[in-house]
Amino acid sequence: TVFMKDKKIYSGVHRLAAVFLSVLLVLSLFFPRAAAAEQEEVVLRVAFPNAEGYTSLSEDGSPVGVVVDYLNEISKYTGWKYEYIPTGNAVGDFQDGKFDLLGGTFYSEGLEDIFGYPDYNCGYTEAKLMARKDDASIRSYDTGTLNGKIIGAYDRSTENIQRLKDWLTIQALDCEIRYYSRDDLEHGNLYNRLESGEVDLLLGYGTDMPDTLYAAASFGGQAHYIVAQPDNQAILDQLNMALEQIYAADPDFSEKEQEKNFADNMTGYAVLTERELSYIAEKGTVTVAVPDNWHPLYCVGIDDYHEGFVP
Repeated sequence: TVFMKDKKIYSGVHRLAAVFLSVLLVLSLFFPRAAAAEQEEVVLRVAFPNAEGYTSLSEDGSPVGVVVDYLNEISKYTGWKYEYIPTGNAVGDFQDGKFDLLGGTFYSEGLEDIFGYPDYNCGYTEAKLMARKDDASIRSYDTGTLNGKIIGAYDRSTENIQRLKDWLTIQALDCEIRYYSRDDLEHGNLYNRLESGEVDLLLGYGTDMPDTLYAAASFGGQAHYIVAQPDNQAILDQLNMALEQIYAADPDFSEKEQEKNFADNMTGYAVLTERELSYIAEKGTVTVAVPDNWHPLYCVGIDDYHEGFVP
């Protein structure tokens, strides 16, 4: 009886040991893979042009803008990390494969071979007619001064051009639209055509606009996207998954981001007439009365990252 009892105990211990070894075998197969998955970090290269509202640096040097906000939110679902790379030729560098992602991109059917568009956009941005600050013949508060002007436009911006034509009709303006091809772009834009005086106005979005220019008028709205390389379906699938989850959790996410990043993106510039310039030259010092702390016109002395439109 004692022998039989010891035999049963031995048998039970043997079975227990076998189960324990089996568990260890399973864990040894699972946990290394899990650990490797946790250690595997996906770092995507992101184009970072100086485009106010989209991609720029804050006073402390941190990346800010609607593209940055979206990518931070997307990373909560994908685990992506980002390397923001400054560029003065975002489109050209993207075509050369230097980036995985490019934000602030507008849809055009003719650009689907260059950009991989996700199913979801990142909000809407107004189109702008940009003018030179030294052109006193154009006044942003008087649309009649735009009549008869030559407007430069990128020929592939078909949706934007149609919006422009509709807006010109509504405003009863007769303007010539001069079209430019991709070969005419310089650093991905047509600012040189406006700065040289070849055209009087330029249709665009004011992205990375030189200090010599300003938005004389704005209208309509077009969706902008964070795009991937067109042949990288894996990134596009992740983008779609994340954006779908973001909008499911907060349907107003894009509206909040637009208000946050473009609230101070004003249209207009105080262009002085010859008579006003003569008065200032004669006067020497001009006194200006402004309401104190009147955002966004006068913000001197308050923590608002700018002094206001008047100063």
